[in-house]
Amino acid sequence: LFICRGAFPASCEGKCPCPCVCTRKISPVCGRNRRTYSSKCEAGCKRVTVQCIGQCPCVGCGCSRQHKPVCGTDGKTYTNLCTAECKKMAIECHGRCPCRKGCHCTKQFDPVCGSNGLTFGNSCMAKCKKIKVKCHGKCPCCQCPMDFSPVCGSDGHTYDNECWAHCALREKVEQKGMRLISLHAKGLTIPTAAFFIVGEIAGAGVLTLPGAINDSGWIGFVLIFFFAILSSYTGAILGTSWNMILEKHPEYRHNCSNPYSILGEKAFGKKGKYLVSFSINFTLFGASTVYLLLASENIEELVEDMFHFDWSFCYWTLLLAAILCPLTFFGTPADFWPVGVGATGATALACVLLIIRIAMDNSPTNHVEHSSVQFTPFFTAFGTIVFAFSGHPAFPTFLADMKQPRKFKWAVLLGYLVVMFMYLPVATMGYFIYGKRAEDNLLKTVTSGGLAYSIEILITIHLVLGFLILLNPVCQEFEEYLKVPKGFTWKRCVLRTFVVAGVLFVGETIPHFGSVLSLVGGSTVTLLSYVFPAAFYLKLLSMRKEHLTRGSNESINDKGEIKQSINEEAWEIPLWVKVLNIEIILMGTVAGIASTYSAIKSIASPGSFTLAHAKGLTIPTAAFFIVGEIAGSGVLALPKAVNDSGWIGLIIMVFCAFLSSYTGAILGKSWSMIQERYPEYRENCPDPYPVLGEKTFGKVGRYVVSFSINFTLFGVGTVFLLLASENIEQLLEEWFDIDWSFCYWLMVLAVILCPMTFFGTPADFWPVAVGATGATALACVLLLIRMGMDKGNVHPVQHDSTKFTPFFMAFGTIVFAFGGHPAFPTFQTDMKRPKDFKWAVLLGYMVVMLMYLPVATTGYFIYGNKVDDNILQTVSKGGLVYTVVILITIHLVLGFIIVLNPFCQELEKYCKVPRHFTWKRCVFRSLVVALVLFIAETIPHFGAILSLVGGSTVTLLAYVCPSAFYLKLSGQRPEDVRQILGESDAERREAINQEEGSIPFWVKVLNVEIIFLGVVAGIASTYSAIESLASPGSFTVPCYVNITAASK
Repeated sequence: LFICRGAFPASCEGKCPCPCVCTRKISPVCGRNRRTYSSKCEAGCKRVTVQCIGQCPCVGCGCSRQHKPVCGTDGKTYTNLCTAECKKMAIECHGRCPCRKGCHCTKQFDPVCGSNGLTFGNSCMAKCKKIKVKCHGKCPCCQCPMDFSPVCGSDGHTYDNECWAHCALREKVEQKGMRLISLHAKGLTIPTAAFFIVGEIAGAGVLTLPGAINDSGWIGFVLIFFFAILSSYTGAILGTSWNMILEKHPEYRHNCSNPYSILGEKAFGKKGKYLVSFSINFTLFGASTVYLLLASENIEELVEDMFHFDWSFCYWTLLLAAILCPLTFFGTPADFWPVGVGATGATALACVLLIIRIAMDNSPTNHVEHSSVQFTPFFTAFGTIVFAFSGHPAFPTFLADMKQPRKFKWAVLLGYLVVMFMYLPVATMGYFIYGKRAEDNLLKTVTSGGLAYSIEILITIHLVLGFLILLNPVCQEFEEYLKVPKGFTWKRCVLRTFVVAGVLFVGETIPHFGSVLSLVGGSTVTLLSYVFPAAFYLKLLSMRKEHLTRGSNESINDKGEIKQSINEEAWEIPLWVKVLNIEIILMGTVAGIASTYSAIKSIASPGSFTLAHAKGLTIPTAAFFIVGEIAGSGVLALPKAVNDSGWIGLIIMVFCAFLSSYTGAILGKSWSMIQERYPEYRENCPDPYPVLGEKTFGKVGRYVVSFSINFTLFGVGTVFLLLASENIEQLLEEWFDIDWSFCYWLMVLAVILCPMTFFGTPADFWPVAVGATGATALACVLLLIRMGMDKGNVHPVQHDSTKFTPFFMAFGTIVFAFGGHPAFPTFQTDMKRPKDFKWAVLLGYMVVMLMYLPVATTGYFIYGNKVDDNILQTVSKGGLVYTVVILITIHLVLGFIIVLNPFCQELEKYCKVPRHFTWKRCVFRSLVVALVLFIAETIPHFGAILSLVGGSTVTLLAYVCPSAFYLKLSGQRPEDVRQILGESDAERREAINQEEGSIPFWVKVLNVEIIFLGVVAGIASTYSAIESLASPGSFTVPCYVNITAASK
């Protein structure tokens, strides 16, 4: 009472507490209501905004330059409210003129809860809906703590904590008469989160740590303990940092797909987000690749030892990827928590059995030697140890799915305790019992047997399940950027299939996992496990202190000064915390640089890098190359060809498929004869088809075949590039309304594909063929579905009468669709068993027919004469067609690499370019791609080119030459063959003595008919194609002359 009545003027009389307290100091100000007040304090007490210093009126209005436009009743826009009031102009609405009809509210987010139980962005929006404001803040109007411990209510909605859920359900009971049902919690508990941590981390470390300790010496044990403790600490502060984000940004409390990237953004802006995002994706993608490779190696060794089945782990990698792909379609870790439990259980049991197996390998006479510690192996081992304890990239993802995120630190502690119980015994026993004999994969060191097989199976189970855990955060982040819906949709399936395909490609390219493991552990993992957690923690702590200081309660002392009621010292970051985290950042940076350098040096060494599939192509992979070269353009062009040739076109398709299979088989048999008779061609030959021509018909035969092959493959490459560019143009125009001519896309594609043509032989890039075949097969299925959906929309169906020129143009197209023979001998020379090539041909053409026949038949009977040269330009547009366009484009791009390889190999032989990888190969093949680009830009329409290539050289190479060469080689007399073999092949000469130099009469007649048919059909269709190409209607100007006219 003394303060209210004695110490201040009469304006403070009344009941305590006083509404406002000001000093007696006179410093007049003018308020927005154009009244003068004795000081800013008095104006503030009256809740009036100060317009200017001094008495009213304000000279020149004294308005700030703040840009918040308003529209006056005179129809003019003013910079802000003060400017309008200065002009004595009433406000019609906020924002620029003209004012929109209806309600006018700002976009300021100040949520309120309406009387109808709905949340509005601000009170103005509620007023517009004629709803009274019940309380400020989001609905429901409850006084609940801000703790984030999500629960699922009986209404199926997730609430921040149990208080909010009870409050919301009570509201619904009042409004709708619902029955209040008890809540059930949703999310990961501490044990299940720990299972995910162990499931992600353990596995690879159990196999690699003994070898890492041998390379680093006894100090490796110190490093294991040190990084276990350090990783636990950084994992805990990473969880604390995310909880700070949740407190300040409630919008991330429900289903955040990329929590680690959000951490980077809130701590260091957009650059932080991009750096974290790249590091996470690189790390988890690399770790997934390592897990897939380890699992494949284990399966290869297991099957070979138990069943004597010699199948390369490259095939097992492919098979595993196909099996695991559908299992990656789960949403978040909470949807597949049994995977984490299974991975942990499998590893724990494997560790117990591994310890028993190592102990059984010990003997009193066992002499153990240890390698001396050297710089490069030490830091490679350092990277391996770091990687073995680093699961941090996925920690925030597990944290976001927990019931009580604040208890994540206990899950981290529990997880690392379990990991240490697995790692330490195995690493110690492996080091002291095996010494330097311990390999990168410990399973290759222990003695084989039933126990070792059980361990291998359990470790493989862990690696397979760990693959699913690791890849989930990567997929979630990609889906966030590409705006894929959260629910289960076909878009999620397609995206995650592409991610698995990317992992498979990297795994097949770098099949040895040791150096990849060290590279991942020494580079991005050190950032994500040590540098980023410490840096984000320090940054967020400082931001939290600043935020709390600014948001503290204020009071005014007797001098009119603002006084903070918060104790700033209480929020000061302890010095030891700063020092500790700065040391962690420095150590992580230095260690990352050192071990990354060592790992890259190890990968670059000749001994550690091997080409996948070095032993040669098998029947399935050779068939993949055949399908990858042939299919694609045929799927697009055959419906039109069948329409131009009539129903007989379907018969021609089946006939050409059988005929092409036969000529492909005898072409392979002919090359096998050459290899038997000429030993110098039994190794890798860059130009097998021209050699066939030379050995049968001399130099003339070689030149004819060489010209035909080069013309054909060069033309096919041009066609594939044109088709791919047209598809990209169509896709971008439909999706993003980007009107960019395919002439430009030709250049872009050529630049991108040029480095991909630098591979040596087909054995060096067999995954390209697998990808091309898979893309085409999936495209055919989707295309059939789309055409079936169009059946009711296309009526009536009409077919044109068959005419000479269109018929033989269609014949050329069908022949081209089945003619991949120019590259067949190249594929055969890269096979493990070249004599089995006929089975690869048969399998390849069966797959091609399964693609071609349904699409061609369905297109012919549904669209009739409305079908275009490119079927994709005929079917109805939509998401399904866009997917087909993407898949066909992928095939064409990969097919471009396949068809251009034999062409480049032959020219390199003439130009004496070395067989191994050199700059000369790069320059030469870049010139070839540039020439393909020039031809494509000169003749931009592909239809006539397709028919010309199919009707001329393809008929020669697919039908005439194989039959002629086979007859010539089979008809050689035994004495001529023995003369060729000489004395070097005594066994083969003896076998030739028992062979006859003649072939069955029906074989002669059949091959002569094939030759005659090929010559006549080639002449006729070539004439028609040239006539069509020369006609004014089909010729367009080159892209570099008039790009607009060329694009029509």
